[in-house]
This record gives sequence, structure tokens and C-alpha cells, in this order.
Amino acid sequence: MPPFAQAADRHGQGWSLSLALNYRPQANWEASLQVADIASALRWRDVQVDESTLQSNITTRTPDGYINYEPAIQGQYVRRSVSQRIPMAVQAQWLWHRPEADWFVQAHHQWGAWQLQLSADRLDQAAHVRSVQLVYGVQ
Repeated sequence: MPPFAQAADRHGQGWSLSLALNYRPQANWEASLQVADIASALRWRDVQVDESTLQSNITTRTPDGYINYEPAIQGQYVRRSVSQRIPMAVQAQWLWHRPEADWFVQAHHQWGAWQLQLSADRLDQAAHVRSVQLVYGVQ
């Protein structure tokens, strides 16, 4: 921040709405759906921003034939309000409780990418968790 600029307010405002649904049709089956940040907003007022343009052709000639060097970066400091939205994330999970292990199937979507997961885990007599996972992601 340049020495002549006033410090910006260090506070912003934000909110988010998320939903979750859990369903157990039988004692050994569970399903859940979670949608995070269905609607959201983050806002900051009077944020100090440097608006600059980079120029790669900085050498020109004057009408008299002299070389004229221009600055490579030209810009100015401005204050503006900034608003953003938190990207929505969706997760669906199915759980099957079995005596030998718990089986999970999960699908997760965020930032334009999908992740699919199949896993099984079991708690043994010594309270150790044995887990196997297969994860695949696409974008």
C-alpha cells in the first residue's frame, strides 16, 4: 500500500446456507445428502486495489528520432467494494453396516470436479481400524 493511502477497513461480512439430509430406511442402511453453500455471499468495502497494465512494447521513437522509454507497468490505486460467492459443494453417501465391515459409497462434487469413493472399514478386537479405499476423481 502506498504511504499516501489510508488503511482500508479490515472487516467484511458474509453468510452461507447449507443443507443436510440423513435417512435410515433399515437398521443396517444409511443414506445422506449434504449440500454446502447453496447460497452465500462475502463482502468487503473499500478494498485497496492496484489496477495496472503491463506493456511489453516500452520503446518508441519521438518524431525527432530519439528513443523514448515508457514505463512497463502503468496503473493506479483505487478503492472498490468486493463481493464473492463460496462455491457450492455436494456430497452423497450410502453406508451399509455388515458384521464383517461397514461399506461406504460416496460421491463428492466441488470446484467443478467429481470424486467417487468406495471404501470398507472394520474395527478389530484391538480397536484398530482396518480400511480399504478406492478413489477416482474427474474434472
